[in-house]
Amino acid sequence: MQLIVLQDKDEIESFLRRNVPLHIYELGDLDDFYWPHTAWYAMREGKQVRALLMLYTAEALPVVLALCDRGDIPLQKELMYSTSHLLPKRFYGHVTPGIEEAFSEGSILTPMGANFRMLLRNARTINEVDTTSVSPLSISDAGKLMAFYELSYPGHHFNPRMVTTGMYWGVKKGGSIVSVAGVHVYSQRYGVAALGNIATHPDFRKRGLGTAVTAKLCTVLLGSVETIGLNVKADNLVALDWYRKLGFEEIGTIEQCMVEAK
Repeated sequence: MQLIVLQDKDEIESFLRRNVPLHIYELGDLDDFYWPHTAWYAMREGKQVRALLMLYTAEALPVVLALCDRGDIPLQKELMYSTSHLLPKRFYGHVTPGIEEAFSEGSILTPMGANFRMLLRNARTINEVDTTSVSPLSISDAGKLMAFYELSYPGHHFNPRMVTTGMYWGVKKGGSIVSVAGVHVYSQRYGVAALGNIATHPDFRKRGLGTAVTAKLCTVLLGSVETIGLNVKADNLVALDWYRKLGFEEIGTIEQCMVEAK
């Protein structure tokens, strides 16, 4: 088994296509919009990629995605051990349950909880939602969006550059943004989108605005991608129930952790 730095998009895509629901984020990051901020490490046997790890560096805190099918956990752990000296001293990990221990050797591992990966399986519900109050947001709204998230979604991961994807939709009241749905990843080229930064102002909750912005976003996305997913904290029962009602289903679990070199 050979550790390599993988730079061939076609080879990476071929591997990721084996399980699209699991690899929505990585597939999206092959898009030119995200690609310059990525590094890819793989274990190759002969000419076949057997395990893959992605490092994403567009944010202040780098993110490592190390996801695999259950039967490939030993290979994925081997890859993680082999790349430990190549990764940042501090990063946020998204990993398949059971392999996070591979980060613990030589590092301080802080578990951040499990997330369910959910996919939009039934679009019937979103097609029935009234979205007439929802409008597209642009980069000119970036300042208002940042202020909105600071108040409505403490601990958010909003990056203003994401608005330029054209996949941020919101409701405004009196010139102020009160509800938003956006994406972490969107790629028409690779046919995937991962929802993110969905929030409503505390004074405007329980009015159906979150449902309206999310339904509008999903409707627009379905015009250009085949797979829509997102991660939801496993202990957020309210959010899980809400997404189920919108037509999403859980398809797996992903552990999140903070990793810092000792």
